[in-house]
Amino acid sequence: MDVGACLLSAVLALVLTLLALGSASGRRLSRLFAVYTLSTAAFAAAAALLRLSLWSDIGDPEIFGQLGTLAFFISGPALLLFAAHYVQLSSRPIKAAAAAGLLWCGIFALPVLLQGGLVYGHSLGPSGTTHVQLTTLGVLSSAVPIVYLVWSLVLFWHYRRRPGRSYMAFSTVALLAGIIGGVLLDVSVPLLSFASLASLLILGHGVLSVQLFNPLRERNLALQVEVAERRRAEEEILRLQHLLQAIANSMPAALITLGLEGHVLTWNPAAETLTGKPAAAMLGRRCWDACPEMLQYRELIEKVMATRQPARRSRDPVKSADRTRYRDVEVFPLIATGSTGVVLRIEDVTRRVQFESLTLHTAKMVSVGRLAAGLAHELNNPLGAVLQGVQMVEVMLNPESPGSRAQMETVGVDPEALVRYTALRTMPVYLREMRAAGERAARIVTDLLEFSRRSEFTIKPHDLNGLLRMTLDLAAADYDLKKQYDFRDIQLVWDLDENLPPVLCDAPQIQQAILNLVQNAGEAMAATARVAQVEVRISTAAEATRRPRLVLRTRRVGAMAQLSIADNGPGLDPAIVEDLFEPFVTTRDVGEGTGLGLWLCWSIVVEHHGGRIWLEQNDGGGACFVVELPIAEDHSP
Repeated sequence: MDVGACLLSAVLALVLTLLALGSASGRRLSRLFAVYTLSTAAFAAAAALLRLSLWSDIGDPEIFGQLGTLAFFISGPALLLFAAHYVQLSSRPIKAAAAAGLLWCGIFALPVLLQGGLVYGHSLGPSGTTHVQLTTLGVLSSAVPIVYLVWSLVLFWHYRRRPGRSYMAFSTVALLAGIIGGVLLDVSVPLLSFASLASLLILGHGVLSVQLFNPLRERNLALQVEVAERRRAEEEILRLQHLLQAIANSMPAALITLGLEGHVLTWNPAAETLTGKPAAAMLGRRCWDACPEMLQYRELIEKVMATRQPARRSRDPVKSADRTRYRDVEVFPLIATGSTGVVLRIEDVTRRVQFESLTLHTAKMVSVGRLAAGLAHELNNPLGAVLQGVQMVEVMLNPESPGSRAQMETVGVDPEALVRYTALRTMPVYLREMRAAGERAARIVTDLLEFSRRSEFTIKPHDLNGLLRMTLDLAAADYDLKKQYDFRDIQLVWDLDENLPPVLCDAPQIQQAILNLVQNAGEAMAATARVAQVEVRISTAAEATRRPRLVLRTRRVGAMAQLSIADNGPGLDPAIVEDLFEPFVTTRDVGEGTGLGLWLCWSIVVEHHGGRIWLEQNDGGGACFVVELPIAEDHSP
């Protein structure tokens, strides 16, 4: 049985060798497997010849023992190389260790083995088993291939979840059990021969079950791997396409891709919004044919296609019936596999241009404000001198003043005659008007200084009626030469609640909001009056009825103080009422307004003071803006 098991092991190992070399001899895995099975076959054949020589006393058992030991030494590194390649582990330490093992076999083990320095004294036991005696150096040398077998077992066992690798692990376990029990422990049963046969049977079953050396199977596996890789690549490409499409769709600027002839390849939602053309109606068509609006960029696009250099237009004006908008236009050359064209990016920068213009205007107004404040300070001195001079003249011409009367009599002037003369020439009237005008100018200067003085935002109780009167005094000094508009020509109708409690506010900001509202009303009414005078000839009575009129009214409504400013102007277009308090919404001509006045009023009243502001249209024409501000808590109901 011992000899039969060894011979059967040798035959089975040779069959596996031929199967590996005959099926796919060009593959490295097949060659490594063939080296291992061939060394295993040599080991099994030498073991069978050793047993036959001992039983029949024919031949030299020492030679067969030495050959079998050498084959055993070679099988260790061969199995390790096959295991590493089989589990697809490319490791330099493994390759170096296997090469060192093969060199050890050729340089050290073979000469020593042939001299009997490793194995000696082969004999048969009472039960027919073969016993081998090892020298100390032989025992140490036998541990070297065992290390390779254990190393291979670790690789097979670590990757055992993969198809076929558990068979390799069990085959190595069986072989190790036979070597340890039959060679090192020298048990009394022929364990090594049966373990070797079991190892090869397990290995052969694993090779056949997983079709390890079947070319068709290997080709199918390769195709499956290729298909899986292509599927992953297609999924990644699709994911990237979706990501790029999502990025293009999320861009606030219009992003358009054109082919070589100007045909639309991509058209994002921002382009739909900009042009009003849906993507379905544009894809595949020439851009300027399907959307005439894009014709203005054709020259720029064709230039980029010809030169393959980017081009840009900044603040490109686009005029429409109601306004002028500005766009930044950038064109980039598109060079991709199988396609050539351009990428067109169009961004509406109207608000940015308006903000920049507003910034410049604000800087100019700051300078004007500083100049006005300086002039106001400078005007105070001559105004004071004028008022003082008027008062002195009134005192000097007043005969009721004892000092003035005495001075008149001293120089021989009749006080009564002087009174009659000044009354005849209406000098007292002139003096009163001069004093009133001077006092009014001084009051305007004082209000201007108070209004222009930069202060911290502070909310505290203020008299709304007083703020309103002070602001109207400032507005009364407004005169626009270009429009021939004078706020003093407007009839003011006051309807104020004199018992109105104080409101919580920051006085300069509320004055700014009121000033914006009354100036807007004044300009609108002045424009209406000019149109009426040009288009029709009106009577004195009719002209009087059409005189610009501004009604200023304050009321208390619950916990709020309500201010309404109503005019008899043309009113507002219903189309813009909904967006009236949005920034850059204006009814004025281009260049005459920024569209920020009402937005500033809304910001001051609503955001800074927690109040309300809205528009009430009058049926008979005109507009009425209503502002509500919170009343101070001490005066709340």
